[in-house]
Formats: sequence, C-alpha cells, structure tokens
Amino acid sequence: MSVPPNSAHPSVQQLQQDLLYQLAGVVPFVAQAKGGKLRITLSSALRRLFGVPAAPTRLNGGPLLNRWVAADDMPVIRAGLARLIELGERIELRYRMQCGEELRCFRLIAQPLSPGSERIIGAFQDCTVHAREEQQLRASQERLQSLGRLTLLGEVASGLSHELNQPLAAITTFAQAGERLLQLPEPRIEKATSVFKEISQQSLRAGDTLRHMRGLIKRRATHTDRISAEQLMKDFLSLAEPVARVNQVKLQVALDPSGKSVEVDVAQIHQALMILFQNAVEASQQAPLPQVRVELLAQPQGLELAIVDAGPGISAKVAAQLFQPFFSTKDQGTGLGLVSCRNILEAHASRLIYANQPGGGCRFAFVLPYAA
Repeated sequence: MSVPPNSAHPSVQQLQQDLLYQLAGVVPFVAQAKGGKLRITLSSALRRLFGVPAAPTRLNGGPLLNRWVAADDMPVIRAGLARLIELGERIELRYRMQCGEELRCFRLIAQPLSPGSERIIGAFQDCTVHAREEQQLRASQERLQSLGRLTLLGEVASGLSHELNQPLAAITTFAQAGERLLQLPEPRIEKATSVFKEISQQSLRAGDTLRHMRGLIKRRATHTDRISAEQLMKDFLSLAEPVARVNQVKLQVALDPSGKSVEVDVAQIHQALMILFQNAVEASQQAPLPQVRVELLAQPQGLELAIVDAGPGISAKVAAQLFQPFFSTKDQGTGLGLVSCRNILEAHASRLIYANQPGGGCRFAFVLPYAA
C-alpha cells in the first residue's frame, strides 16, 4: 500500500473526501487488486477516518488486514476480499477495529471499476454510532418482547390451567380404576394395562401443554427451525383452543394444506399469534355470536397466517395510535402486545397488516417467507 507524497496544497479530490468524511463519516477510495491483495492509497481523509498519523507512517496491512482489526472479523474480511479480487463481485462488509482506546465499527463497500478490471472503487464509512444505536434498539426490542411475554402469560394462564386440569383429572380417574382392576379376586391384567396406557397418554398431553407454554414465555436468543405449515398451526391451536373455551368464544379454523415449510423461531411466532388471538377474543366478546377465525393460506410469496375477530373493527382514531408503545384500548392493557408482535414479525422479514371486514370485525395477517 503506497503513501501519497506530502503536499502543501491539498487536491480537489482530497478536499471532497474530507468534506464527505465530515458530513457522513464516508471516505471514497480507488484501489488496485494485484497479486491477490487490495492496495489502497492512504488519503488524508482515510488517515483521519482510521486515526493514522501523517506520512511517512504506514498502516501495515492497510485499513482491512492490520493487527488492530478484531480477530473475529478477520475471516469475514478475507472471504470478502477473495470474492472481490478473484471473482470480481461487489462486496459489503462490516468489521471492528481498535482505534486508540476505542473499538470502532467500519463499513466497506467495494466493486471493480469494470468487469475484469484490477482497479477497485469503493468507500469506507465509520458506522460506530449506528452500530451502538442498533445494539440499543435490539436491547429495547428484547425488553419489549419480554414484557409482552409476561403480559401474555397472565392473559392465557386461565385457559392453560383449564387445559391442564383435564389430563390431570383423567390421570387420577384412570389410576384409581387401574388400582381397582388389580385388586379384584381375579385381577384383570389386560384391562388394567390399557388403563395404564391411557394414563401415559394423558401425562404426555399435559407435558406437551407445559412445553408449549414454557417455549412461549421463555426469554432466550433467537433460534430458527424449519417447520411445516401444518405443524406450526397445530402447535399454535393447542394453545389457542383452551383460551377460546374459557372465554366461551367459538373457534373457527380454515387451513389450506400446502405441504410448505417455513424457517422461523417457532416460540416467537406462536407468541405473535397468541397476542393477536387474545386481542381477537376480547374484541369478539362484544358480538352477539363471539367467534374468532384462524386462517392458514398458501400464498405465492409465502405462508399467510391470519386472525379474524367478530368485534366492532378499528376506528380511524385508534388506528392512528395502534402501534404506539403503551397505547391500549383495554383498561388493564399494557399497550405492548402489538408492538412486540410487530418486532417479532419484522425480525422474520414479515409485516403485520390489518383491515376491517365488510360484515364487521377486523383481520390481522402476516406472511412468512417459505423455507428455501
């Protein structure tokens, strides 16, 4: 990497680069790809960007592969440079570098000047502030989702407890029956065996309910799994059905069996669906025939999941504040449910949309991209 000669009068190009750096922390550059390496001339703006002293001091390894670059980011840089130099591809990288006592984040965008050319054009940007803001935003979203999970837990606890009471009561009944069968003068072993099998099935059912509940409220790092559309909906309905029964709301299900799969964080998608479902249950309480419709539709762009209530719909006044944190139309509402739901869906490259229905009620829906 060469170093420009000292000049008492900076060139127009240097002045332009200095101005871009001052305005947006962006410094364009022209480099040469030769011998499997990217040779970048250190302009005055690049020196300021990376904190490099004036000539003749050199930044050994250039702005990308020097000893101050974070070790975890080196493999990403080497792989990106290989695509740029050997394959002539456009690259965009983000990496961290120790500049004095501060660990700063930089962004590189580069591509060949023309197909097959050794000349490379690109730009560096100091995105340290943006990286910190993104980190703070992610932390805020995680806190909102955590609050949403706790709120949701309180709202569905009654339905889940009702659902658990059924298998527990069945286990007690079957255990007593099995005990009586074995205490007969002539024990009915075969009948008792079938009774104990039923106990096993009921205990598994209770365990599945607890597992879904734990996955719904547990705070953890995002973990995606490939799951079929039918299984995703089946697991969700195991949570939704007891809530509908407790609230005396008719549950309608419209499934379009597509055989398609999605790659999602299942617990988070179930959380988003439960937030929408609980809202729909409460909205439908005002209808003469309380009911909620759950839809699963295979669309060309992905899997569409929708919750349709039988309530009064959403007024223009409410719509203007619908996704604002802490806004709620419920007396005991936290105003975090829809915000948390929207954050979850945006993290899955999806978007929450809603529309009032012609015959009354409102439909909330989102589309999850199919798994590759």
